[in-house]
Amino acid sequence: MATPDPWKNVPLNENKPCACSPASPGTHWRGMVVNAPKQVKFKATDVIDEYGAFAAVPLCVYYMFDVPAVPVHENYKITAVNTKSGERYVGEIIDLDPGTSIPPPAALAPSGPPPDVSGLASGGYMNPNIINYVSLPRESATYEVTLSFRGFKSNSVTIQLIKQ
Repeated sequence: MATPDPWKNVPLNENKPCACSPASPGTHWRGMVVNAPKQVKFKATDVIDEYGAFAAVPLCVYYMFDVPAVPVHENYKITAVNTKSGERYVGEIIDLDPGTSIPPPAALAPSGPPPDVSGLASGGYMNPNIINYVSLPRESATYEVTLSFRGFKSNSVTIQLIKQ
């Protein structure tokens, strides 16, 4: 049964839109826009997933970037700044479960010039649980949270964590 609070229904660590996802700013826009709950309550002893997160703190993201001419080897970075102490916490969004399969052998480099990707863009949605990627203390605090990637920085959201 769905909970009246839409933040409790966000598909954490999945790349799909949900009721809390930001709207697309338009086809010509580039960057990231984020949305997050204003408050998240947790218990001191809670562990909500197999990765050890003590709370579900979704960061709902819509992103759109130009397709790069060369592969980009960079991860999204979440930055959370404690509004009282100024302490900064930073974490990268990485694959939490890369699996145990052996990667396929590298494909042969294509011959000829690289494809022309000028004017192409790619975007989508993601819903990382901030606690899975940023080592925030298990205590009550208020954070200003942003996401950065490829020289872009998202809007800032304020999240209050409340230890019960």
